[in-house]
Amino acid sequence: MKLREMLEIPAFGGFRVAAGHGGLDREVSTVSVMDAPDIYEWMKGGEFLITSGYVLKDDPASFAELIGKLDTWGAAAFGIKLGRFIAEIPQAVIETAERLNFPIIVIPIEFAFTEVINPVLQEVVNRKTREMMYTETVHREFTRLALEDRPIEAILKTLEQYIFCDTVYFDTVFNRALFAREDPGNELHAAALSVERREKPLSSLMARYPHYRLDTRDGEYGILFFGRRQEGFDGSFENYYRITVEQSGVILIIKAQKLLARKRVEEGYRELFVDDLMRAGIDAREELSNRARIYGWDFRDGGFAAILDVSGIREQYRSGLDRARDKSLADMMEKIAWTSADIIRQVFPQAVYSRASDQIRFAVSSEACDKETLKKRITRTFEAVRQTVQHQTGRILTVGVGSWKADFYAVSESCREAERALRIADEQGDRDRIIFYDDLGVMKLLAQVCRSEEAGELYREYIKKLKEYGITRIVVGREMTLSELALFKERTGLEIEYFMHGDMCIAESGQCIHSGVLFGQSGNRGRCLKPCRWQYKLIDEATGEVLDKDDQQDYKLALKDMCMYRNIPELIQAGVFSFKIEGRMRPADFVRRIVATDRKAIDA
Repeated sequence: MKLREMLEIPAFGGFRVAAGHGGLDREVSTVSVMDAPDIYEWMKGGEFLITSGYVLKDDPASFAELIGKLDTWGAAAFGIKLGRFIAEIPQAVIETAERLNFPIIVIPIEFAFTEVINPVLQEVVNRKTREMMYTETVHREFTRLALEDRPIEAILKTLEQYIFCDTVYFDTVFNRALFAREDPGNELHAAALSVERREKPLSSLMARYPHYRLDTRDGEYGILFFGRRQEGFDGSFENYYRITVEQSGVILIIKAQKLLARKRVEEGYRELFVDDLMRAGIDAREELSNRARIYGWDFRDGGFAAILDVSGIREQYRSGLDRARDKSLADMMEKIAWTSADIIRQVFPQAVYSRASDQIRFAVSSEACDKETLKKRITRTFEAVRQTVQHQTGRILTVGVGSWKADFYAVSESCREAERALRIADEQGDRDRIIFYDDLGVMKLLAQVCRSEEAGELYREYIKKLKEYGITRIVVGREMTLSELALFKERTGLEIEYFMHGDMCIAESGQCIHSGVLFGQSGNRGRCLKPCRWQYKLIDEATGEVLDKDDQQDYKLALKDMCMYRNIPELIQAGVFSFKIEGRMRPADFVRRIVATDRKAIDA
């Protein structure tokens, strides 16, 4: 029991708190008579130590030091009878006790020690007995709820009946708030629902309300939040309420595990169906309709496919895994799938998915609308998915989106388009964004042509002709990767010249040549007319106000010089034979310094 509750025992009406009023909530577990000045070495914590002062009478100076040691060793309080061996408590002792919030209790001199010990121990035993009976009752009640497989709402209702406090269970696995009863005016309920709708983060609820986390070694299942106290709440029963919360927590975890297992089994069957749908494994529209009806899905409208590619998963599988890490990755992919589905279904309710080791494939049914409107809805929705997943897991999502099909039976074709969009983006190193297949334009054609046998034949035939005509060196674009440079060198045997220092076209190289063709002015003479050569002002579209009045740099699309100095060893290793440095329109001293620096690096 707490010290303040001990002092309320009727027989202790004459006890007085001399110091340490701030420590009256310390727990008292037993009473001990102090018969030696070093008693603290045998303490276990929670002791109310009582003394006549005899052991302190010959060394009053050690009194303050003793209080500090009793506090350190976990004593609940110090009781002393004044008048026989010590007349009054020294001021230094009072100050030490106040500083430590360590209670010193003055016991009337006429009290025998047994008159202090017996009532306290009797009350401690009585409380322990009540606590055991209470625990047994609570355990029996919650066990009944578990055996009857009662819903979570019934468990919360029973919890509220025992602790007299508004309670919300926030299921962190399925992102939902659950209550014992609907109460639109309840502040805690409203706050939890705003988290469920993702209007506010869960951390805002945790910062505002007392809570109890339900977790095991396998992870967290949910959090109990406690709000307004109801009629009947008794602060002296705090320990009992804590026991009730712990008991309900165990039952809620068991309930959550059962729901999770059931969901995984159901989703396994659903995902097999979705996988068949995405891979054109459904033979007839009637089969699609009948199987969808089993799960309550309506695919009468058209739809599209979207594939979420999760960063780093394939690399981790290639690097080797043990059972624990493999489970961790699988759990993470499951969480990403559920989180993504939850967000997507707020906009597209008829969205279903299947999982692979590093991808989540969504088939999304949606009504027909104009192309731009649908694209904006998809972009807004899947960007929210990307940001949420990155915040929760640190993983980057690249999303491939196929075209909308009027007949949902053709969603497998949209899935193939989403796959191609991801593959093209991956080949270009263009990840960490949403890629619409319909936006790829000519890249859809080039991606197919560049891998064809005809393209290879063309490549070999004409490169060979160039060599026959005496061509020994080819200037390549800066977009070529190291692996592409090495492959080019291996297949052609030609020398490679690579641009390594100087001005860069914006986005793609070669625009200076294109400019010369269009406008008849040589880019080699610094007369390129592409957008990076133009002057711009930043203007507020709504007000017309110039926003960058103080900015002296008007060439806002002009890039800094490319400098590949640090990459010279890798370029040479890839097969580059000659390096190109921009010298046009540059001072001679500038060119001299750049050439000398790069020459030294090449020869090193």
